[in-house]
Amino acid sequence: MKSDTYNGYIIIPAYNAEKTLPELLERIRACCSLNIVIVDDGSDDHTAQIATQKGVHLIRHPENMGKGKALQSGFQFVLEAGGAFAVTLDADLQHPPEAIPGLVVKYAENPGTFIIGRRQRDDNMPFHRRLSNLITSFLVSWRIGLSIPDVQCGFRLIPGKYIQYLLSGSKGFVFEAEMVIRLTDKGVPVDFYPIPTIYMKGGQSSIAHIRDTLHFISMFTRSLFRRFS
Repeated sequence: MKSDTYNGYIIIPAYNAEKTLPELLERIRACCSLNIVIVDDGSDDHTAQIATQKGVHLIRHPENMGKGKALQSGFQFVLEAGGAFAVTLDADLQHPPEAIPGLVVKYAENPGTFIIGRRQRDDNMPFHRRLSNLITSFLVSWRIGLSIPDVQCGFRLIPGKYIQYLLSGSKGFVFEAEMVIRLTDKGVPVDFYPIPTIYMKGGQSSIAHIRDTLHFISMFTRSLFRRFS
């Protein structure tokens, strides 16, 4: 099934992504013809200019508001456009765009299913990421009563009819875990699609990891109150 058979959209939250964005867009266009939406989350480099030059749809936040808010802006656009589905992936080349056609084939086989990328917790994943992934995946799996092997993977496909549930929520990285809870609480079926484990050099500081952990605890606690209230 060709990816351009559907009115699907690719949402890419981007913050200071000028070094990786040109290659990412070139690789996407080499493998599929889906609509591309770049959400420039307050970048102070040439991210917005690159998106404009490449002819993709650009949403700009005047300041950095967090990955969750960038995804929500993208979802709002796809909902208003009547998209059949939204594929999300990061701007830093950690998610291979060549996997998008296979993800769409899986969607065609199960059009009502929320599909999450599944990476291996191997040596390609830094130790602190493996630990964080293991703990958050375990807790979210316990919370929803369903095994989610990689709750932090941002490579996903969300059918259009479920996007309405994702227009608000946490502003930062924890929104990706919150998405899983929100959709499964609505009874949305979940499936998984294997992708390589790729991590680029650099990344967030230890302070950011601590901050994101605290945000996860806060989000998770709120979800428990909603469940048992």
